[in-house]
Amino acid sequence: MKNITKLILSRSNIILLVIIGAVAISLSALSYQYSTYNARQIAANADEDVRKDTERQATDIRGILENKINTVVSNLHIIANTPSVERGEELESRVLFDTAENTIGAPLDFVAWLNSDGRLVWSSNVNASTWAQYGGVDLSMRPYFIEARDTREPYFSSIIESVDDIPRVFMSVPVIDNEQNFRGIVYAGYRLDTAAQLVRDEVIEEDSESRILLMSKDGVLLYSRSPEFVGRNLLDEAVLAEIIPSRIPGEEREKVNVVLRDALAGKSGSIDITINDVRNTVAFEPVILNGKHFLTLFILTPHIFAKGTAFLIEQQNNVNTIIIAAIGAMAFAMSFLVLGWNKRLQAAVDARTEELQEANKRLIEANEQLKVASKMQKEFINIAAHELRTPTQAILGYIELLELQKEETEDGKKMMTTTDLRGISRNAKRLQRLTEDILDVTRIESNSLHLNLEKFDLSEVIQTAIYDAQSRLANGKIKFIYNNEPKEKRVVITVNADKERIMQVLSNLLDNSIKFTKEGTISISAQRAGDRQVAMVSIKDTGTGIHPDIMPKLFTKFTTKSEKGTGLGLFLTKSIVEAHGGEIWAENNSDVKGATFTFTIPLEQQKTKDDDNNSDNRC
Repeated sequence: MKNITKLILSRSNIILLVIIGAVAISLSALSYQYSTYNARQIAANADEDVRKDTERQATDIRGILENKINTVVSNLHIIANTPSVERGEELESRVLFDTAENTIGAPLDFVAWLNSDGRLVWSSNVNASTWAQYGGVDLSMRPYFIEARDTREPYFSSIIESVDDIPRVFMSVPVIDNEQNFRGIVYAGYRLDTAAQLVRDEVIEEDSESRILLMSKDGVLLYSRSPEFVGRNLLDEAVLAEIIPSRIPGEEREKVNVVLRDALAGKSGSIDITINDVRNTVAFEPVILNGKHFLTLFILTPHIFAKGTAFLIEQQNNVNTIIIAAIGAMAFAMSFLVLGWNKRLQAAVDARTEELQEANKRLIEANEQLKVASKMQKEFINIAAHELRTPTQAILGYIELLELQKEETEDGKKMMTTTDLRGISRNAKRLQRLTEDILDVTRIESNSLHLNLEKFDLSEVIQTAIYDAQSRLANGKIKFIYNNEPKEKRVVITVNADKERIMQVLSNLLDNSIKFTKEGTISISAQRAGDRQVAMVSIKDTGTGIHPDIMPKLFTKFTTKSEKGTGLGLFLTKSIVEAHGGEIWAENNSDVKGATFTFTIPLEQQKTKDDDNNSDNRC
């Protein structure tokens, strides 16, 4: 009976082993096929991603180029339509050309003016020696002059050698006076090599293998990473044979011809071309100016990443097959251990589950904190953007007012009032202060805030801060009251601190009181705090007081109930005071509406008793 049982068990084990082996082999084959399919699919997806990224880059760069060049053309139109240019008033018009160049910046090289005879009247970006060499030069045979003169339409050129032997693309706009007479042209020199590099840096990642080519509507290569081909016509078979290496198969060469034909026709698209056994995507987009085809942008991106991915996946497939075969061989042995491990595993799972639940609770709490921090950061970004936009718009408004104002002095020069200058200065200082606050936050959080300690009279700093605050008031409905001691006699309070930082603390607190006090009083007091060897400064206002929601987090970053301000002032104030070894606190007033902010800073340290007596006598 025992022998029969052993035989049955033996046969059962054999059958079990056969089943496990068959399943392992089947799983191995299925896994290999699946992994191979995935490898091909992932490689195809990676190729498609490269193709879409290349097309997107071409579209983005084309848009940027069009915007940059259209900006130049718009400025040329503005200058050409200026009355002083139409009248040929050289001295009055020079500033327009310099302003246009400074406004547009790179890759614009210069903005220049030719009279009706084609002679150079003025050009930006020239010094005295250069102007002595080229001033009045005859450029009447240049295409950008002839075409604009004959057609009286804007002209866009291919690469033209300038008088200084630098190849540029030129854009010109005719100057037509009120009587429809041709008075010359306004034109600009544009460095396409600089433009292509700028837009490439904006759109394409630094480590990308993508290349940019620019071709004129006539087939002339305007920009390439290989400068020896720039200026040559791609429609010339000899040139094309030189540029396209022989390692490109014949059918791939035909694809190049198709791309060139479509590009010359002003079409957009993309195509895959194999070079050196590496697939490359070529995307091309036409650059349109004033409804006309100006040039064509090409981007060539190799599928290096996709090829590497497929190779790695193929290697992974082979490893997976070996692992599955090993697992099938070990499955039989492992089945005897599973039951024994099961109990211990269950206990481990229970313990781990409890740990994970606890960790999950901590993660939930951390996530909530992150949400609060994210919300505060978004609020700060919105506030900072508003704070930056407000003075910027004011400064730009004053500049436009300066350009458009009609007041003139006796010698014909435009005037700018002191009020306008103060407005520009005030808003510029507001931008500077916001920038300094952000930098101070960075220094505080990196523990790099440096204090320049010195001994000075605290009362003088307070009076200066009050004077500065009064000068920033938009109205006179707020009255400042300063008492540096409960006595009538003025007392010198000498402290050992960073004078500029204490000034910053006082300015922040005064600005905070002004912000929430439409009218009333702001009282400032300073006195020694008993035997603590510190000076205590209090600023009390009759404003709206501190909102209950704000009170618990009053001195944290980005905390504010005001429509103005970034919420950094009180955080910086607390950090500076504590860096001096002082304290700061705030509370709503009990007797009147408003709030009181109080802080302490160390007094000048007295080394001897005689020094203390002398100090008291001086007080």
